[in-house]
Amino acid sequence: MRIPGPIFCSWMGCLFYVLVAGSSRLSSLSSSIDSVDLLDLQPYKPFTRQGLTNVLLVVGIASIVSLFLLEPGFGILLIQLSILFTIFASIGLMLPLSGIRKKIKKAKQRELDWRKDALKSARNQIKSGDSSNQGFTEVVAYRSLIESIRNWPFDSPTLARFALYLLIPLCSTFGGTFIEKWLDIFAL
Repeated sequence: MRIPGPIFCSWMGCLFYVLVAGSSRLSSLSSSIDSVDLLDLQPYKPFTRQGLTNVLLVVGIASIVSLFLLEPGFGILLIQLSILFTIFASIGLMLPLSGIRKKIKKAKQRELDWRKDALKSARNQIKSGDSSNQGFTEVVAYRSLIESIRNWPFDSPTLARFALYLLIPLCSTFGGTFIEKWLDIFAL
């Protein structure tokens, strides 16, 4: 373990560096996007897929490392590495999306500001009795629709995948321990 351990750790460090650097570059690519359609966030799915790929890479390395730590006395190290891998998995998911998140947030704020002006105009028309309240209800409905759009361009299945990916190392560790105990019981 003394010879391959440092080599393996240096490769993990390289992976983490590439993950952060590549995610930062991908996030900066979102500055070339001119306009954001808040009602259709499908064009930004590649950012989300890259984030999930980053998570899967980190989790794969964590699964391999967790198998090395099945020896007694490595419990604290396993907890520390689990925290480290969870942090890098979160960074791997969120960092590629941070640039597009800023674009979505700005577009959402522009739409809400525009709707605020339209809402005031519709309210003044209702007060003066010039028109019906149909324009007012449409403005309020559109405003609530815009407010309900998430700033992050991922949905609940993406979050579910992220959580399931984080469970892979735990399942491999406990699965290996379970099979080892099972074999000990039935080998007698």
